[in-house]
Amino acid sequence: MIQKLNLRILTQFRDDLPARLSMRTKKLILDEVRTFLRWLHAGGDLEVVPPFPAVKVPRPEKKWMLDQDWRKVLQEILELHRPIFTFMRLYGVRDGEARALKWRDIGKVEGERTIKIRRTWSGYELMEGCKSGSDREFFLEDDCGIPASPKVVSLEGFIFTKPNGQPYSNSSLTKIWRKAVKAADVPYVSIKQATRVSFGFRKVAEGATYEEVGAVLGHRNVSTTQRYYAGVELEQMRKTIRGRTQTGTKS
Repeated sequence: MIQKLNLRILTQFRDDLPARLSMRTKKLILDEVRTFLRWLHAGGDLEVVPPFPAVKVPRPEKKWMLDQDWRKVLQEILELHRPIFTFMRLYGVRDGEARALKWRDIGKVEGERTIKIRRTWSGYELMEGCKSGSDREFFLEDDCGIPASPKVVSLEGFIFTKPNGQPYSNSSLTKIWRKAVKAADVPYVSIKQATRVSFGFRKVAEGATYEEVGAVLGHRNVSTTQRYYAGVELEQMRKTIRGRTQTGTKS
């Protein structure tokens, strides 16, 4: 039976973790150790699970992309790749959800085209159902990135694809994005910050409640929405993109 573990030993373990690791990574490592010790305790191999040292994870800086920066970056993205980026920024969906959209997800409500978010990519696995646990449906606007009269070979085909007809991967989108941001010479923010997070800031700035924004974004709990968007001056938020794009001429 393991008996010698205590707070002092675990604190030393925390302090000896490589300095290059972020505080978030260090916390995740300690969380895994705690889970393992609890498993040992449940099996009778550890008498008591000792207390663990605290790991303070700083809150990430809140970033979004301004309208003028978005237009510059979009102009640097090849035209054939722009639709998925346009769609993500306009509707605030996760990139895994946008990449997983199929033509059969398009429907009509009262004569208006709609799109239903009901699956996502998790790594290389296509998962039915969303992270939020429930489907979300949006009306499609003219400039949403999805053509009004597409040439659809199969309803099971993916809407947003690479030239070879295969769906985008997270890494392929990231590569396109990083190259475009560098070429546009604007401050770097991630795809998520430029699309999904910027969408949320815009909606809050327009007066939507955290509950309303969270419902659109697919947050399970309003506290998640508040954690992202509370504490930022509305005037700052109002500088974010309005959700529309201006395409360039690059092809």
